[in-house]
Amino acid sequence: MRVTLLAVLGTCLALAAPALAAAAEQIPLDLSAHVNDPLDKEFHREGVPGNHLKALMKTDPKLAEVQYHIGEKMLQLGSKLCLERPKKIEAIPVDKSVSKLHFLHATGFGTGQETDPNYVKDGTQIGHYTIRYADDTTVDLPIVYGEDVRDWWNVDNNKETKRGKVVWSDMNEASEQYGIEVRLYTTVWENPHPDKAVKSIDYTADGDTAAAPFCLAITAETP
Repeated sequence: MRVTLLAVLGTCLALAAPALAAAAEQIPLDLSAHVNDPLDKEFHREGVPGNHLKALMKTDPKLAEVQYHIGEKMLQLGSKLCLERPKKIEAIPVDKSVSKLHFLHATGFGTGQETDPNYVKDGTQIGHYTIRYADDTTVDLPIVYGEDVRDWWNVDNNKETKRGKVVWSDMNEASEQYGIEVRLYTTVWENPHPDKAVKSIDYTADGDTAAAPFCLAITAETP
């Protein structure tokens, strides 16, 4: 009887394995048609040579157990300190059923004193992702300073965030001069309607703040 039970158990586990593997499948989205800022060029702080994300170029890192695809450019939104970039990037394709979306992102500017032109107060919504389903209904995922992301320059010594978490940090040529790392956050969105396929994502900057949100990669997790 013991052998029979073990055999049955083994068969059940074998049958369950494909379903478990499918549930854990991660699919990095193709952002290439919408990216607008090179990772190997200086951005945000003009006149500061070496202020880039070259260290991430042409890598496919696994961060906090999530596989991302990093290209040569990223999605960069504008702000009152980043006027040359768009306030909205529309129709990033998804075209699949998802249980979760993982966003690898941060923002330019935000740290400092309240009197500084680049300061952003904790709790300020600086942007949002609009997830559009195949039936054209939508749901918004807010991007809140101090809750999802902070300034990518770690001037605040990794001050706590409520939802997002730091998953990557390093120094670039500019930050190394000050002994400061640059960092990236991940925010996870759990689909409240996993039975509905997601068609696309819009990426929008909100308000008239200094914060200039940017996103390097989005990974979909299938149900």
